[in-house]
Amino acid sequence: MEKIFKVKLEDKAALLNKMEKAGMPLDSTQIKDNKLEGYFTVTCSDPEKINTINSILNQSSKINTMDKKKIKKDDLKEMIRQELQTVLAEKKKVKDEDKKEKLDESEEINEDLAGEAAPIIGTILGVGGTMAIAIVRALMKAKTPEEKKKVLQSISNQIDKSKGNV
Repeated sequence: MEKIFKVKLEDKAALLNKMEKAGMPLDSTQIKDNKLEGYFTVTCSDPEKINTINSILNQSSKINTMDKKKIKKDDLKEMIRQELQTVLAEKKKVKDEDKKEKLDESEEINEDLAGEAAPIIGTILGVGGTMAIAIVRALMKAKTPEEKKKVLQSISNQIDKSKGNV
């Protein structure tokens, strides 16, 4: 019976050396490299050599075979946990972006309403309303808290001047 072993290319020397030490050297006709995919194959039909290769692979955890990849339960749990965390983080990010967009839309609507309401209020209130329109527009143009504070201080100074409290 012929058996084919698929082993990572980086472990080729280790396997060949261990086979020589065991007194069962492999010849070049039994070995085939696949450098593109990073492994080599050993084809063996001698049952004694097959048993020797199996025992070497079982004893040496440093030699990585391509076809004997078993995942432990704990490793699988950790992989699933990490994948779930990634998915949840992405979902939270999308949710936060949606909230931000809704807030931005809400602020735009509020600014539009204030801009439309200011002339109506100005008409109703007369001269004071005209000043209210100017204040509302100045506050709408101010984007940062510092700019809004300057607008409010300017208004406060103008009111003080009009009262004669300079």
